[in-house]
Amino acid sequence: LVKLAQLTGLPVVFVAADIQREKVFNSWDRFRLPLPFARVSVTLSEPIIIPPDAEVDQEVEKLQIIFNKLTEQNKIK
Repeated sequence: LVKLAQLTGLPVVFVAADIQREKVFNSWDRFRLPLPFARVSVTLSEPIIIPPDAEVDQEVEKLQIIFNKLTEQNKIK
């Protein structure tokens, strides 16, 4: 992801979703289907620009921290 963002110059945008009541399918992707009247929360991160000369390992760590924070903030209470 970091390398692709560096090469294209396009920003990285994370999407986090949480579903209050859902059916999780026993498939390779663990597809999640919201049940009727379930609350669904979807949050997008700010666009993150990866500089072309950035160190890949450092950028991966930064993106992991951003993704973890976004996921934690998006939890339905």
